Amino acid sequence: MNRVFAVLTFGPFLIWAFCAVGVILLSDLRGCVIQEGFANPCQVAGVEIGVLAYSMGVFAAWGLLMVLPFSLGSGLLWAIVALVAHLIRRRG
Repeated sequence: MNRVFAVLTFGPFLIWAFCAVGVILLSDLRGCVIQEGFANPCQVAGVEIGVLAYSMGVFAAWGLLMVLPFSLGSGLLWAIVALVAHLIRRRG
């Protein structure tokens, strides 16, 4: 049960961080222009990933508005379940 709550609590932050680092690397190393308005062309190894870079950029910029409440709720639920389990073990 702890693994499930750990994934639900920390997983979204890891996905958000991956997107943020990916956007930074694409813009700095590959010279891709990434903005929130629309997708720009971005070639990596001969593959067009402009739409993917755009999606990652939007999630990196605005993703915390979704990630933070979900992760805080999961963490709070995890703490409540752990407390109840501890109290049940202590009584029994």
